[in-house]
Amino acid sequence: METEIKELGLHEVIFIELQNIRMIHWNAVGDNFDALHSHTDEIIEQLTSDYDDIVELSIANGIRIVNPLLINGITINGQATNLLLNKDEFSCHEGYLYLRNSLMSVLDAVNEITKKIGDQSGSHQGFKTKLDSMSEWLTKEVDFKLARLLKNSEVI
Repeated sequence: METEIKELGLHEVIFIELQNIRMIHWNAVGDNFDALHSHTDEIIEQLTSDYDDIVELSIANGIRIVNPLLINGITINGQATNLLLNKDEFSCHEGYLYLRNSLMSVLDAVNEITKKIGDQSGSHQGFKTKLDSMSEWLTKEVDFKLARLLKNSEVI
């Protein structure tokens, strides 16, 4: 069964990027392996918790959740796309670059859903609160932690 998707939902984006971050976690090599491995561990834990919250809030708001494993063929703007990393080794600098890209993808999806919800009150309030919390955490990760780590990893 092949599914064409023009726009991935937030839960699909998180699912895909969690898999990518796990690839970085498992396949990092080099002098700063421990730091990258520990950092990705923390991010995986936080994103897994957020993923669970988003799916539960989505279902509570009547949003149908499709099993992301059923998405075999993905097309974006008419182009076949493979969104999963397929690399068996990451230097620490590469790992931090891919990690930043993964978190930016999730942040973009969070911000897009937040715009769609707007300032609606009522049943979406819990969802919006969760999205705001995720946006704040992701922004700190990308703009501060990863920016510093990327700068430091360039000189190593």
